[in-house]
This record gives sequence, C-alpha cells and structure tokens, in this order.
Amino acid sequence: MDDDGNPVIYSFVIDSNQATQVPAWKYIGMMGTGSHAFTITDAQVSANRSFTIDASAAVVDTLLYRYPFLQLAEATLAANLSGMAQHFIDLCGPIFEQKLKESQRLTEQDRVVLMEIYTQVATRLQTARDAFYLTVDASWTTAIYEEENAKGLLQPVSITSRELARVARESVDQLYPYCGLQAAAPDTKINQVWRDLHTASQHALLTFEAS
Repeated sequence: MDDDGNPVIYSFVIDSNQATQVPAWKYIGMMGTGSHAFTITDAQVSANRSFTIDASAAVVDTLLYRYPFLQLAEATLAANLSGMAQHFIDLCGPIFEQKLKESQRLTEQDRVVLMEIYTQVATRLQTARDAFYLTVDASWTTAIYEEENAKGLLQPVSITSRELARVARESVDQLYPYCGLQAAAPDTKINQVWRDLHTASQHALLTFEAS
C-alpha cells in the first residue's frame, strides 16, 4: 500500500528458469507472438528487480515516458491493425489480376465491380490512416513544446485510433469474398493475415468508438 492506503502494483523481472510456460494460445491468429501463460511458484526476487509502470518513476524523463498510456496503447494497436489490413490489400492485388486475366466466369460488369471495390477499399483505408497519423503527430508535436495544451489533442487520438481499427476490419472483410478459396486455406499468406487481423482486432481497447 502507498502512503494514502492505495494498493501499489509492482512488475518484476524473473529468471526464465523460475517460471514454467503453459501453452495457452488457442486462437486462430497471432500464432507467432508466443502469447502463452506461465506459472511461478515460491520465486525469490531481489528488490532491485522490481519496478513500477508510472511516469513519475521513469529514469529517463522524456516525452515518450510521459505520453498517456491509454492513447499510446490505442495508437499502437491501431497502427498494427492498419498495417495488417494494408498487407491484406496488397496480397489481394495479384489475386485480382489473375482473376481478370484467366477467369472465364467473370462478366465485364464483374470485372468493373471487382476493381472498383478494390480501389474504393484501398482509398478508404489510406484516408483513415492519414487522419490517424496527422492526429497522433499533432498530439506528439504539441506535447513537445506545450505539454499542457496537448491534453486537448488526446481524445482525437482515441477517436481516430478506433476509427482506423474499424476501417481496417471492414476493409479486409469487404475484399475477402472476392479472393476465392486460397483466402480460406490456412497455409496461404493471405489467410494468415486475415487470421492475424481478426484475432488482434478483438482487443477490448478498440471494440467501441470513442465519444
């Protein structure tokens, strides 16, 4: 407890041989993250291996350690999701080109619709990305010179982060039906990206729009 009677949460650096890994990641995507559980029993840890995650406890006093954790987390997650969505769109390109060249089942109207949807989705995602990065940059730049004034720019970071996450999900789902069975095959790159995005996008921070 601290001096005011509030609980204090410490983090600890533990030797790996003091912990037992418990395979627990059973989800369809993000398989390479190694996000398993672990157990620790009766581990002795010296005091100099504990620390608090708190801006006031930062050894290096720079903006990176003072930037609010909520917006930092939201922006980091949104940037990752938008990168996955952009990767999915990039992978759709060759698939669609192949369909346009070889498929005898596509009518001329089908071909027009396919490319229109591809262009619209790519443009929409890029527009959301641009708005997101402008907002994050504004909050960061203002905080460097006027930290107090930057507080008013934090809510827009939350709003654009969640908007970008939503657009990323919707972009991928809009293109997915046009990709054929290879998008559903677990040994293809495009399916891996689809699984990763739909797993990562379940993070509770980005579920609802910020008000």
